[in-house]
Amino acid sequence: PCWLCAGWVEVPIKLWQGISIDPSVRFEQGEVFAFLSVDNFARPVPLSPAPLASGEEDDGIHCWEGARWLPPLEVAHMLIFMVGGELVTALDLPQRRLAQPLVLPARSRAR
Repeated sequence: PCWLCAGWVEVPIKLWQGISIDPSVRFEQGEVFAFLSVDNFARPVPLSPAPLASGEEDDGIHCWEGARWLPPLEVAHMLIFMVGGELVTALDLPQRRLAQPLVLPARSRAR
């Protein structure tokens, strides 16, 4: 069956500056990515700044967002972010210790 028929869904991915990671980390367009375990962390998901809602004031907390189509799974996907070339975990998401260090495939790091 096709991927849509198999129950794949578009999943939003969000990273909040000042909530998900330290507010001192500077985000630059084209330097913020998410990597997921569903493809062995091989395909970066680019994140872009979310526009402020109409009438919303800039409080310094900015959301960067992207999306990825994912298959239904029995176990949770693992997720890691790359901001400015550094791998970071989101402080506002569940974390788990890995038995082995995560090594991204070389092609994932290329822009």
